Amino acid sequence: HGSFSRNGMEVIIVMDEPSEKEGVVALLREYPFINWKVIINEHEHEWRNPAKALNVGIRNARFRYILVVGPDSELHTDIISIFREKSLFYRNTFFIGQVAFVDHTFDACATGKEPCVFFPYGSIFAEAAAFKQVRGYNEHFSAWGGDDDEIRARLEYAGWKKMFVPEARLLHREADSAGLISRAEKAKALPAELKRKILLPECSIANDESWGTDFDDVLYAGDNNPFFYEQLRAYLSQFEGYE
Repeated sequence: HGSFSRNGMEVIIVMDEPSEKEGVVALLREYPFINWKVIINEHEHEWRNPAKALNVGIRNARFRYILVVGPDSELHTDIISIFREKSLFYRNTFFIGQVAFVDHTFDACATGKEPCVFFPYGSIFAEAAAFKQVRGYNEHFSAWGGDDDEIRARLEYAGWKKMFVPEARLLHREADSAGLISRAEKAKALPAELKRKILLPECSIANDESWGTDFDDVLYAGDNNPFFYEQLRAYLSQFEGYE
């Protein structure tokens, strides 16, 4: 968690449904030095493409750069530092890393473990201005797939250069480690016309001006933290002489 507790950073968690909100807040209370913000959709609904939820996070981000990472992903390398350093030397550029699909039992630190197979996917880092210029992810997508590839194509249409950074690596944890195979099968089953719209979008802007406003209830925020004094006392109690 040290990668997320740097000064000048905020971590926005966007929850597209409310079933796990108590557990999420309980977890965040254990890490008081991370500048958390949780935005929640209190209305239950069927599964949908994450584009609208991602855009809520983007619209609420306050700083110059944004890193989009899925909730099932784990930092295998310090991609925050890696991407930020690259951004110092390459302007008008967005950056993508690699991802390996592993199950929940995979131990990235174990000796003698089978090597991960990484693929260029799984994260995107860009200036907030880039996301705002193309109005975020395409909210017209409702089913699985296409959102990542499509926004990358639109960013390039808008004049932003794409840079692949192989040392920026994520682990995507799920029940089955064959995540890449299942995704490839799903991609093959997509209609040809939808594939064309994903890879060759008609223009760089996908949404109207209301993008990213599907929901806006703030469940938890570091700058308005109701548990601040409780967390402060717990931290100070570690030191000798504190009463």
